[in-house]
Amino acid sequence: MKKILFITIFLSLSTSAIFSQGIEWGIKGGINVSSEKSVNTDSHGETYHTTNNYGGFYLGVSAEYTLSDLFGVQGELLYTEIMSEWTSGAKWNYFVLPVTGKVYLTKGFSVDLGPQLGYRLDAIGSERKFDLSLGAGLSCKIGRRFDVSARYNFGLIDRDKEFDGKNNTLRFGVGYRF
Repeated sequence: MKKILFITIFLSLSTSAIFSQGIEWGIKGGINVSSEKSVNTDSHGETYHTTNNYGGFYLGVSAEYTLSDLFGVQGELLYTEIMSEWTSGAKWNYFVLPVTGKVYLTKGFSVDLGPQLGYRLDAIGSERKFDLSLGAGLSCKIGRRFDVSARYNFGLIDRDKEFDGKNNTLRFGVGYRF
């Protein structure tokens, strides 16, 4: 009985030590700049393209797991606000879950790439509740606790079932690791 108890305690402690070594938990926040691209037709039947940019913010939690000196994985759960003129200057509210693979170019500096799933909290009518994008960016750790990041998310699906338009967002932020 003592052997079983000892083995159970040993395995529990060693497993938690192995998995917690490379995980860094933190909080992060920043600004979004969303671009809205649309195709319009004027009264003469001429087609033209317009692009508008709008600001917003994001805030959430993150977890980064370092696989080696060269690779890591980061997951985040963020609340994000995206502005849009498409809906009369309305704010669109999302929970997003980006999961990025990280390639460390130097100690603390990485190129990040991965998918982002989104759930729109205030979708109505033909607006889609779910969003999917591909993010690419850079991250830099500053000391042991802070980091800065920039990421561009390329929208992969239309945000509305009846109209063309994807969520394309440039994100700048800062993070604090515990």
